[in-house]
Amino acid sequence: MIDTHCHLDQLPEPDLDGWFSQGLDMIVAPAMGMDSLQRLLAFAEEWPGRIFPAAGIHPEHGPAWKQAEEMAGWIDQNHDRIFAVGEVGLPWYTLPSGSPIPQQSFAILDLFLDRAVRWDLPVILHSVHGAAAPCLERLRSKGVRRAVFHWLKAPEAVTKEILAEGYFISVTPEVTVLERDQRLADLAFPNQLLLETDSPEPLRIQRKGSPNPLWAADSIRWLSARFGRTEQEIEARLDANARSFFRLQR
Repeated sequence: MIDTHCHLDQLPEPDLDGWFSQGLDMIVAPAMGMDSLQRLLAFAEEWPGRIFPAAGIHPEHGPAWKQAEEMAGWIDQNHDRIFAVGEVGLPWYTLPSGSPIPQQSFAILDLFLDRAVRWDLPVILHSVHGAAAPCLERLRSKGVRRAVFHWLKAPEAVTKEILAEGYFISVTPEVTVLERDQRLADLAFPNQLLLETDSPEPLRIQRKGSPNPLWAADSIRWLSARFGRTEQEIEARLDANARSFFRLQR
């Protein structure tokens, strides 16, 4: 079982020993910024072949151009230490209602997409609602080959365009309860779907405790029932997707 989007550095007490002994195989851990990235790199050194860091600046955090340039420069010098560019994208939740996406946000996204193309790295995208279509157009214009729209929330027409371009979509355990996410799974399964938890982000499901990577098993059980395949078949298919997309190796 592979969690393709876990903010490991944001978890107060990650029980990696316990998780890896209970069926979790790998974690892809996107950075929120430079401090976040340094913590993830330390985890990766402690758990080689288990923790796979990505480098980026979360677009909802309002990064200044200087911060983005610093991270882009780090990627140029250290691209062999990461497995994706991310989490990057365009802001939506932090914008005043009805406000356009700032041009600087597009420029910062372009900076990171250029690195993904230059170093042949996949992109982990934060691009929800009205930001999804502009992100898709940016990927097309830059010639990005591999991208995952993480925890996507977008009109179905945009979702179909994303999939038609060969890009991936990831779902959280909210797929077990939300019809919107279930439709995403229907569209992307089996070849363009990835599992994630976005831990420790709260999830709208009836489950006690704080989200952690083991919660991806909830999604596997639901997908098994949805598509009439065993849980082992679902896990094997989606793990293969993650390994191929991120080029993960033990």
